[in-house]
Amino acid sequence: MKKIVVLNGIHTSGKSTVGRYLNTQGVVYLTEIAMELHKEGIKIGVDGSEEVQIEMMNREDTRDNYVMKTNADFAIESWYTAGLAHTRESGNSVYELLEDTLNRKMEEFDPIFVYFDFAPELIPQRGSKLFDPVDIKVIDFYKRLDQHYKEIYDKYNLNRTFVNADQPLERVCEEVKEVALEHFGGA
Repeated sequence: MKKIVVLNGIHTSGKSTVGRYLNTQGVVYLTEIAMELHKEGIKIGVDGSEEVQIEMMNREDTRDNYVMKTNADFAIESWYTAGLAHTRESGNSVYELLEDTLNRKMEEFDPIFVYFDFAPELIPQRGSKLFDPVDIKVIDFYKRLDQHYKEIYDKYNLNRTFVNADQPLERVCEEVKEVALEHFGGA
């Protein structure tokens, strides 16, 4: 099975920053598909639809095929757990499809999920690229999403570790690097 590190967490928790850092340390970082869609003008996050979740899943699958064929260590931002958390929050009908996909992918991959435990109230301090301003609706959404991630980890008994993402990002980078190296067998 292909070992990967999956970077999970709510908006502005530091996933992209840590992913770019890991890339400088020899781990290939693959950005969040949702941000690709956002750059294409497609609504994500609070406003994401079932069609968006299906598009993200299809792009994840294409990317997974690339990862399986490449002899490198990969850190992947979000992966299917993000889609599950979002669909659990929105209650849309693609949840079962995403569940089936995650179960299938768990037969191909050996992931460690690194969850960036971050207080949603701190989102405004990190500077959101998606929301201006960050209002109580957004913060409440990410509070619920945080809970959904944790429920998904428990439901599927996923190999996960939590990193305090409220601390300076330099320290978060180092902690995640240690987890990644251990998972890939280098520590």
